Amino acid sequence: MDHRLRHLDGLRGLVTFDFAFFSGLAEHSRLGWDVVASGLPFTSATLGDLSVCVFFVLSGYVLARSFSRTSLGLPALVAKRYVRLGVPILAVVLLSWALLSTGAMENHAVASLTRSSWLGNQGVKSPDLWSALRDGFYGALLLGHSRYDSSLWTMPIEFQGSLVLIFAFSGCRWLFGAGAHRDRWCGALLLLFAAVMHGSLLFLFGIGAAACLFDLRRHTEPFCRRPWIAVALIFLGLLLGTIPFSAARPEILTRLVALAPIHYALPWRRMDPESFWHAIGAVLLLIAVDANPKLRAWFTRPPLQFLGEISFPLYLVHVPLLLSVGCVSYLWLLDAHLPVPAATLMAVAAGWIVILASAVLLSRTVERLAIGSSAVVGARIQVWAAQRRSRLLRVDVTS
Repeated sequence: MDHRLRHLDGLRGLVTFDFAFFSGLAEHSRLGWDVVASGLPFTSATLGDLSVCVFFVLSGYVLARSFSRTSLGLPALVAKRYVRLGVPILAVVLLSWALLSTGAMENHAVASLTRSSWLGNQGVKSPDLWSALRDGFYGALLLGHSRYDSSLWTMPIEFQGSLVLIFAFSGCRWLFGAGAHRDRWCGALLLLFAAVMHGSLLFLFGIGAAACLFDLRRHTEPFCRRPWIAVALIFLGLLLGTIPFSAARPEILTRLVALAPIHYALPWRRMDPESFWHAIGAVLLLIAVDANPKLRAWFTRPPLQFLGEISFPLYLVHVPLLLSVGCVSYLWLLDAHLPVPAATLMAVAAGWIVILASAVLLSRTVERLAIGSSAVVGARIQVWAAQRRSRLLRVDVTS
């Protein structure tokens, strides 16, 4: 299982033009049946939230596997991760600034038609290059500034989760040396972190890392080989992962949401109770796909591999392009007197054709630059740190 599931966040494209799919409020309705649909699991706009949860738990899994094998020290790992995330963020912030500065974003005009508070709150009123550069270099990643691209709200969580893993591995390496002994202690430490932080999306990094370090697949595969168990896990994962935020959801789902034990966790980055269940759903999906050989094979098919390769730039770029290409297309189609359902579907299609093409372009340029640059920066800082330690040791010996 890979970052490939993040393309599900594209469901935001439909919500963009009919906010009732998210809110479940009649005053936002554009299609008549959208309010009822918004309250149902499996079809709700919360697939976007689920995809973010899947990404976080996979990040924990993949990063743990990488950090357990690397010889880089703490400063090098932090710098490498910062560059890896920061270069694509800078690129997409500058893209958003350019679209806003040229008046290419028509989200406010569409918001007046759809009564979407999400659309109405997107973008900055007075974009300027200096603020875009600040957000691109450090504001989005360190301070959570997502004024130019609202999808960047996840990036500080991603970086903070990465730091938790980096410090955990560096500390355990210092205490226990190398090998499986160290990884077990590190896994136990990260499980404790997940338990304490279960009210925050950060706990998913601990769960994903522990699943890797304790080789969860080896323990679950004997059970998940049975098709009915894998299907049941996927069904339950998608059910919990798509519990709607909608006011029109059934009472039984509202009662389940109220049972989320998030108030017993530390309040740092506390998530909504719905997001707690989305996170649990993401963990169940990871277990099902990772432990079932047939599902693992299915997720290695070329179309899904392709989506996985472009998933990060696709996620970063989809909001600014929906607010520009998607919204402009929507207004143009309405002016051409197309019915609202047809205009919605065609605008979403037009937006996502451009988004996919842009994600491919960014993947082959900015993404490759970020990967290469992060490797170079990490290696150089590792050399610098080794030289500094050597100088300090010589000073200690001579003194």
